[in-house]
Amino acid sequence: YAQQPQVFSQNIAALRDRLHGSDVQTMGFIVWDNNHFAAYFYNKSTQLLHNDSMGREPASDVLNIFSWILTGLSNYPPPRSVQKGALALQSSGSGSCGIAAHNFVESLVDESVPYWDNVSSLEFRKKALQEMIIYHDAA
Repeated sequence: YAQQPQVFSQNIAALRDRLHGSDVQTMGFIVWDNNHFAAYFYNKSTQLLHNDSMGREPASDVLNIFSWILTGLSNYPPPRSVQKGALALQSSGSGSCGIAAHNFVESLVDESVPYWDNVSSLEFRKKALQEMIIYHDAA
């Protein structure tokens, strides 16, 4: 994105091809920045939802980058603003940002998924580990 001319990476080009050939209703993505995970969620609305378990602000360029990715995809209007999502904050140094970011996206896709909070973080970590082991075993 920050290069001239702006060129899509192979992964972004593949995402755009998939979006062009389908009717995806929602997209969630997790961003790693400065040793910390945060989450974003898009559902074809004018707002991009953002959640950060440390309460940090969204990246200053996220709207520009996400709009650039959606350029030319007529079924996917670019969001015009970023709205903070509602999720509990983690305690300092807990290392739960990845689990909290994943839960934010997952709970927006599936209403039956319980919301992450700092008190039950250990249980969410155990569940994530169990799911990774099962996935690895099945793959």
